[in-house]
Amino acid sequence: MVTSYGHSTMTFAEPPRPAARTLEEIAARLTLLYGGIVGGVRLTHLLGYPSQAAFRKAVERDRLPVPVFTIAGRRGKFAQVEDIASWLHRGGRERLEELIERPGKAQHEQRRPP
Repeated sequence: MVTSYGHSTMTFAEPPRPAARTLEEIAARLTLLYGGIVGGVRLTHLLGYPSQAAFRKAVERDRLPVPVFTIAGRRGKFAQVEDIASWLHRGGRERLEELIERPGKAQHEQRRPP
């Protein structure tokens, strides 16, 4: 936050958030943000694919980093948050930082255009 009084400017930094370190912490944060099962655009986003088309290609080629499944009566693929958390914990540190340690950006990216 920046506040100006006349000619002087004061800057107040927000305290840093603690980073998620353990698998359990990562899973808890993802569950809080997304729920227990994720599908559609949210799943595409969490796994870092730039588009639904790129995600579909990865499905066709069996190249997804987590197991996915279908749900009767619903379109698309779904994954459990625990599997996504495990993948992030194993090696997706950069993606983890984007999703959990700066969640405002991740939540903004989830919104669908009108």
